[in-house]
Amino acid sequence: MADELDIISIGDSTIDVFLEVDLRDTEEIKSKDGQKHQIAFAYGAKIPVKKMTRVPGVGNAANNAVGSVRLGLNAGIYTVIGSDRESQEIKEVLEKDDVDTSLVVMESGKRSNFSGVINYGPERNIFVYHEDRKYDLPDF
Repeated sequence: MADELDIISIGDSTIDVFLEVDLRDTEEIKSKDGQKHQIAFAYGAKIPVKKMTRVPGVGNAANNAVGSVRLGLNAGIYTVIGSDRESQEIKEVLEKDDVDTSLVVMESGKRSNFSGVINYGPERNIFVYHEDRKYDLPDF
């Protein structure tokens, strides 16, 4: 089916989890020149989360593929994901959004990529886990 696609997005796919923390449970530290800011949490503390949002099937390639479908293009994705339940969920989400997944490779014994995003007011920090992948592009 890849030869019938208008566009093929290539890259990693992931699951993002957004955690919104209350500003009262943190401390903002500014450098002397006021240019650098850091967020501090009490060491060893249990930090409450005001809101948690889990979003599977995202990342630059996945977002581009879904956006292309929404623009009316016949879009597919070449991505290498794991064989765990989360990776299967990534593939299912892409299929639900009408992205062609015939080029998705599920690597046996590997896990999905994962990002934990700490939302702090208007800013965010992203903790990223990327599973080692071997990309062998198909002969398009």
